[in-house]
Amino acid sequence: MTPRRIGAALALIGAVMILFGTFSMRWLTPPSPHEGGVGLTGVEMCRGGECQSQDWDEITKRARGDKDVELLKTAALVATIGSVLAAGLLLAIAISGLATQRSMSLITIFSIIGATLALLGAIATVVLLREYFKDEKMELGYSLFVYLGGCVLGAVGSIVSRGGRGYATRR
Repeated sequence: MTPRRIGAALALIGAVMILFGTFSMRWLTPPSPHEGGVGLTGVEMCRGGECQSQDWDEITKRARGDKDVELLKTAALVATIGSVLAAGLLLAIAISGLATQRSMSLITIFSIIGATLALLGAIATVVLLREYFKDEKMELGYSLFVYLGGCVLGAVGSIVSRGGRGYATRR
């Protein structure tokens, strides 16, 4: 297998991990014995085996003008959009690396930048979420680690998919 295909496969796995982490609600979890979690798409609370999910729009309507909730909603929306875009760039790397022989210089640079920005956005969002939910003593959940691993794997896959050639060299 060539480095280009290995990098494309890593980018594909990274994109799937980013998408999974984006749409799961386990970025922060309550301490045991409670269940549920907080994620980019909303909050899920579980009691007695029954789980109830609310997205950020529902939470904002219920909070009525709470600036902190508005900030969380905005941060989560921006992080979700950025995550989907970063995953899309990584999917483009995967498809280009596996299906074509075209040069991937520009898209590789964009995907590395996208994965890095997604990583930084995730860290900023988690800081905001932890600050807001500090009274509940929320812990870091598995979705965050899957997401962070996907960002790193996607960036590494983008670099490896170049096949060992530098960015300033001609084909």
